Amino acid sequence: MPEGLIAPGLFTNGIAEPLTYFATLALFGFVIMGSALIRHEMLLLACIPPVFVAAIMGFIMALYSGETFGWGPTVAAILLGAIPAWFVARRLSARDLLLTIYLTWAVAGAVPGGVRVPGSRRIIPTLNLMH
Repeated sequence: MPEGLIAPGLFTNGIAEPLTYFATLALFGFVIMGSALIRHEMLLLACIPPVFVAAIMGFIMALYSGETFGWGPTVAAILLGAIPAWFVARRLSARDLLLTIYLTWAVAGAVPGGVRVPGSRRIIPTLNLMH
């Protein structure tokens, strides 16, 4: 396995922090890919707010996640959300896809605002801007 693909201490501090980051990255991957596949010009404009937030938060979270947990799981988490977006975009109308994108954006923003590391008093922020 290449050096740095998966961090050696991925689950040493518990599973809550990696799962929080990977779930949020997967949801943001869905939002960005789903927005890119909208086939209606006016509804594409309505995708600007979720894509803006997902791009900024996803970029920052991906950098932290890649350095902390390894780039392999980080890229896998993003693809885990991007691949279903492609399938959903083929099946749904543009209006229904827009509703799905906004619903996914709301769920991604509802991920807990911090993760407590077991055995310490430190809370790791997850960049939750929906509060």
